[in-house]
Amino acid sequence: MSGNKGDKRTSLIWSKNWKAPAFYRVEREPLGVTPTHADGIAAMDLFVVPTSGGDSLMALGIVLQIEERTGLSLPESMLLDYPTVHRLARGLAETERLPAAPLVRVQPHGKRPPIFFFDGDHSGGYYTRGLSRLLGDDQPFFSIPPHDARTALPSFEAMADDRLALLLGANPDRPFRLAGYCNGGMVAIEVARRLVAAGRQVELVAMIDTPPLNFRPSMRLVLPMLAALAGRGCGDSHRAAAADMIWRQMSNLQLYSRATYALALAGGVWRRIRMRSLSLSLPNAALAAIPESRLRDQVLARDLLHAQLYNRLFRRYVPGRLDVPVVYYSASYRRAALRALGLEAEVVPVPGGHWGCITTHAQTLVDDWRRRLEACDRARGGRAAG
Repeated sequence: MSGNKGDKRTSLIWSKNWKAPAFYRVEREPLGVTPTHADGIAAMDLFVVPTSGGDSLMALGIVLQIEERTGLSLPESMLLDYPTVHRLARGLAETERLPAAPLVRVQPHGKRPPIFFFDGDHSGGYYTRGLSRLLGDDQPFFSIPPHDARTALPSFEAMADDRLALLLGANPDRPFRLAGYCNGGMVAIEVARRLVAAGRQVELVAMIDTPPLNFRPSMRLVLPMLAALAGRGCGDSHRAAAADMIWRQMSNLQLYSRATYALALAGGVWRRIRMRSLSLSLPNAALAAIPESRLRDQVLARDLLHAQLYNRLFRRYVPGRLDVPVVYYSASYRRAALRALGLEAEVVPVPGGHWGCITTHAQTLVDDWRRRLEACDRARGGRAAG
């Protein structure tokens, strides 16, 4: 390949490094890139995952294809740090294995205290770009990917311990604003507890559609019973799996009426039967664009593995009180009860369902969130003036 004469460094990467051409062939399949030059250099500044129309599942499919073609082992969130073809080609050229970045600087600029967002998304957390954009250019926004099956720890408390030094290093002297989506909400709560114990100020914790079952006072009786059912030293036993299933179904009861729950349960059983028979039907158009059915199987298998892992962590988790302002954005768990968290916890309904509340309907959530952040700014300014 002859390369673009106006960019010698790009030309060197494109013509000498085997990974970049391999990546370009992978990238153009799901996105339909049509370069204006025969050698493809004109496409090097395109976003790998479009800033509009792309999503986490599309990104994960691309990552899996790159792994398949190059033989590399890559973190799911890599396309946040290497968003364009050009930058990703450089990254692939510099290392044989890209380490997972535990702190992704989605929007590092602005004078306001930064938001540390535990994205809870095992497909890469690419939706955080949209949330950050809606919050504005003056709000620094850092995303922390969840622990995956390779880096999993035995509890949400241990995950918080693992992330604490990272946050303290990134924000040594300003107040903290924490948020978490789904399972990330539990990690955010535990990190907030540790920051308060260390004498740091936490202005706000935003939990976004985190399964709230364990916050019910009655669960303080149920969770020890589930632990007794699971037993000790038998994490992969049928007893532990039964305890996990009981917790999951109790959590699902918070989503639906009894009749709707019965229909959803029957649908879930049917989907599992279909998955086991490998008659896969995916509702997401981005995954359907991935040509190899084996990659679709990998996406589903990875999603199921992480669901099982975090289901077990939820089943073991007993939350304590947290005396900082907490807002819970409820998109699908309409009967959320956060009494175990403390008196300052507030439930705010938002539209869109579990996924839509942070994507297609994110504006509603962000409008309320931004209003609360501005109130934190005013309160901090009043304290400084006093």
